[in-house]
Amino acid sequence: EKYRCDACKAVMYQLDTALRVKQPRDRRLKSWEYTDIFDEACAKESFKGYGVKRVMGVNALSGPGIMKEDPETKAIGHMQLNSESWSKR
Repeated sequence: EKYRCDACKAVMYQLDTALRVKQPRDRRLKSWEYTDIFDEACAKESFKGYGVKRVMGVNALSGPGIMKEDPETKAIGHMQLNSESWSKR
């Protein structure tokens, strides 16, 4: 429940990136092309690099498209937990 907004941001980031790459400059996409792009963007391979890290003392989803800075760890670095099981969610 608490990762829902961050998960939506991750999905939208992946969809936006895929659409920007695949959009032809000279025409509009067909409906079946959107379906193919969405299927590719939502494949579990697209979500590698996402994991959980501590932000201001609370676990938070982290990865491409999700910007969260923790002032406490900014100077000393941070650790992000990634595993194969995370990509299965």
